Amino acid sequence: VELVIVVTPNKADYFSEYIPDHLTRNKETTNYDYFSKKLQEAHFNVLDANAWFKAIKTESEYPLMTRTGIHWSIYGSTFFADSLVSYIEQTLGREMVHFVVDSIEYPCTPRDTDKDLEDLANIFSRDGSSIYAYPYSYVHEENDDGFKPDMVVIGDSFFWNFYQGYFTICFDEIHFWYYFHSIFPPLPQKIATTDEIDIVQQTLNKDVLLLVTSTDNLKDFGFGFIEYMHEYLQMDSLQKYNHLIPRYVKSINNDPELMESARTKAAERNISIDSMIYLDACWLAGKHLEEIGDAVEN
Repeated sequence: VELVIVVTPNKADYFSEYIPDHLTRNKETTNYDYFSKKLQEAHFNVLDANAWFKAIKTESEYPLMTRTGIHWSIYGSTFFADSLVSYIEQTLGREMVHFVVDSIEYPCTPRDTDKDLEDLANIFSRDGSSIYAYPYSYVHEENDDGFKPDMVVIGDSFFWNFYQGYFTICFDEIHFWYYFHSIFPPLPQKIATTDEIDIVQQTLNKDVLLLVTSTDNLKDFGFGFIEYMHEYLQMDSLQKYNHLIPRYVKSINNDPELMESARTKAAERNISIDSMIYLDACWLAGKHLEEIGDAVEN
């Protein structure tokens, strides 16, 4: 599984020239400075959109961030998404499907997330002076062998901007674990949170693990996923087995087909439904550990 880390642009850094001197504070270092240095030293696959957007700000034909939005502009996120697909392709060493922006609408008044901060301000009048560009149509460039990677994304709200059709079609599946909690789209069994799934299995059977974080969220880097995986990987087989059982119990309770199967088996064995669910969860936990070569001895 290839790990790719994205650090999204910070509006205060991007528009730093508009911050009055009396509101700025001199710091010896910041979370962003520290993480940038350590990630580079550790040779992780990192796309630093914060540094990149600041570097190309004056060269970009259209605004990469907006005056009245919290996130990168819709144009900026599309511009970045194209580079992200190319970066993942290079990291995997396999050709991927690409999207190409076919046309752009300009000039336009702010739309959607380009004015989300303005919407939150709840004021009587609109800004009215800002004009932005919007990708209007896309074409897709197919690859030779039809390869599309699977990806798990753990991130904050910056990922929503390019979690769109033009981007998702480049992948076979994208599972977005918002703040390492809510699952989008919900799994077929209507499982909607990460505490109901086998996180390790769901991660290890993907091609790419993408961590998306704003500079503001670096203090919670990974949103608990890194600590969870580190703790899990330090467990012995029996500890992993006991850890997985309650997760599978939740999963079974949320899956109508598995529940019906458990009811049938409980009736056949003349035991309670809760006992049958527990036994099924034990079997699933053991099966998972066998699949990853970490079986529990009887």
